[in-house]
Amino acid sequence: MASPVSTLEVENSNDSSDTLDLASVTIAAGEGILVAVALIDTADATDVSSVTIDPGGGDETSLTKFHSNLHNWQANRVATASWWGLENPPDGTFTIRIVSTAAAGQILGAAFTITGHDTTDMLGPNFGDHDFSVSDSPTASVTTTADDSLVMGCLVANNDDFAPVAPDQTEIWERTEIGGAGDAAAWAGEQAVASASTSQAISGTATTARTGALSVIEILAEGGAPPAGEGPYYTGKINRLHTLGRGALEGAGRGI
Repeated sequence: MASPVSTLEVENSNDSSDTLDLASVTIAAGEGILVAVALIDTADATDVSSVTIDPGGGDETSLTKFHSNLHNWQANRVATASWWGLENPPDGTFTIRIVSTAAAGQILGAAFTITGHDTTDMLGPNFGDHDFSVSDSPTASVTTTADDSLVMGCLVANNDDFAPVAPDQTEIWERTEIGGAGDAAAWAGEQAVASASTSQAISGTATTARTGALSVIEILAEGGAPPAGEGPYYTGKINRLHTLGRGALEGAGRGI
């Protein structure tokens, strides 16, 4: 059994807005969709409220919030890194629409198609996150629960400089936005893990960061989900939620 494979389809950013569109995302039959969202703002309560697949003309499909790490490091400074996804999205070419609770300083997003994933439930039950302020080398670990998983991390920082990725990781996305309503840098990396019960770290170095956040998840390979009830790691996997309608996912998710 091989690990899932992610492919970067579209990435984009927007400042001083509550909406970011990732246009012309093509999803083939049988592919899953993952979206990494990085947000920097000066309002403590600003967060991502929904991520949807918009075919045009209505009938949007909501993605599930897989994991979110919001870091308030002082008054009026917030950094949010989050992952959103669906195992069995509609196929075709769409706009992925990211909506925040208020106009944000910077929203940066990247859409990935994924193959070889568990099409019933591709999200592992364990999560990793790390908050950081000033210069730091953020690291977060996930203990895998099945063989051939793919561990993925999304990192956001209120700065303009990331050091090179660690040798055992693959960089899958990087974007920096300077000026506008706030400086922001976003980065995503991944690492295939052959065996279950492996503590796998995703790490980066934000050399001049004032604030930042890191979110790490496990994507299960096809047929890789452990049987329900076998193992203590299953006790926390209780909030599987797929909803329809833009904005319906605020405050909901599997591992928040």
